[in-house]
Amino acid sequence: MFVNWVNPVGFPDVSSNFFFYRTLAINCLQKRDYNGAAAALYDLNGCLGEDYLITINTEAYNQKMANQEVYICNHCTMDEVKIVNKGEENEHEKTIQVPRELPTNTVKILTVISPFL
Repeated sequence: MFVNWVNPVGFPDVSSNFFFYRTLAINCLQKRDYNGAAAALYDLNGCLGEDYLITINTEAYNQKMANQEVYICNHCTMDEVKIVNKGEENEHEKTIQVPRELPTNTVKILTVISPFL
């Protein structure tokens, strides 16, 4: 199904290809045609050069997402550096305090048995 339009100069027209397959994927999702949407995503990926291909793998995605669960502590903070006005003449770094994020695998949950109950 992969269509590769070529512009008059002879190079692939990535913009047209990207737009076509993105629209196809969205239309297939709206019609609940998940096989068509998946095919459009693979073709959309094919529009990219070899160095830019995106790996589409459900198992790898689930494995990476499982490691990203965090608890957010409301009583402690951490410093985070943000770049303000990126790409402009007055670009600078700003340190802000945000609630601390603790990965779930580093938190040990204790059970307390109360003698008063």
